[in-house]
Parts: sequence; C-alpha cells; structure tokens
Amino acid sequence: LRAGRAVASEIVVDGWRRHLGYDGPDVSPAEAGAALARISAEHDLTFYAHYHTDTAGHRGGMSGAVEALERVDAFLGGLLDHLDPAAALVLASDHGNIEDVRAGHTTHPALLLVARGAVRATGRTTPGDLTDVKPLLLELLGSDDPPPH
Repeated sequence: LRAGRAVASEIVVDGWRRHLGYDGPDVSPAEAGAALARISAEHDLTFYAHYHTDTAGHRGGMSGAVEALERVDAFLGGLLDHLDPAAALVLASDHGNIEDVRAGHTTHPALLLVARGAVRATGRTTPGDLTDVKPLLLELLGSDDPPPH
C-alpha cells in the first residue's frame, strides 16, 4: 500500500486504522482506483475484491449504504480515468443486498457489467449471469479451455 502497488479491500484504509492500528497512507477512493489501474497495466488478469458494500448492506442502514456506494463511485471514477481504454473491465457482485438494507441478501439479480476492452474483444455488453464470468474471462485471456458444462 505504501508503494502504491496494492489496494485495500475496503478501498480506503479507515477500517484497518480503526481495528488494526494500521498507520498506512491516507488514500482517497479515486487514488485507490488509479492505483488499481496502474497495477492492472502490469498483468494479464487483475482480480480485486471489495466487501464494504456487503457490510454496509447488512449493518450500515441507508446512510451506510449511501456512503459505501459513494466510495465505490469515486473508486470507479479513479479507475476509469486511469485505465487503459483497451483494457477489459468486468464488474461482478455475488449477490444483492445494498439495494434494500432491510432485507439482508436479496433475490434481486446481482450486478454484472462488461465494459471497455471487454466489449470490443467479445462484442458483448453483459454476460447472461454470474456463471458466464469464468468463460468470459477465459475468452478475454485467449484460452482454448472449454467452458464448464
């Protein structure tokens, strides 16, 4: 994190400071997005997992949900501002819950978005559902492995 070669799973390090006593750099969500763009430029596949929206959906109430979504919005802004336009971007959520903070995990469709270079490479703007993520990633990486049955 100090060298700008990593991004905290919560985007910023507030929770690490609060719960672990971490005294790392103060990184804004937009700066974290820019860091992820730099990291991804060095690799064929970069996986980033973010959990704060799930936590906010479970126990943050509406104000926590809004704060979490604003953080993700600024993070994605920083990422998109610095991401190579040819890079493929796939955003996925494993389940819903932040859209209705009263319900816990919802039965609403999970977020799945394909953008930038992924659209140019595949001609698709979105896979059908989360089971299509693996075959999509394999296709983007140029793998000849058959999709799962």
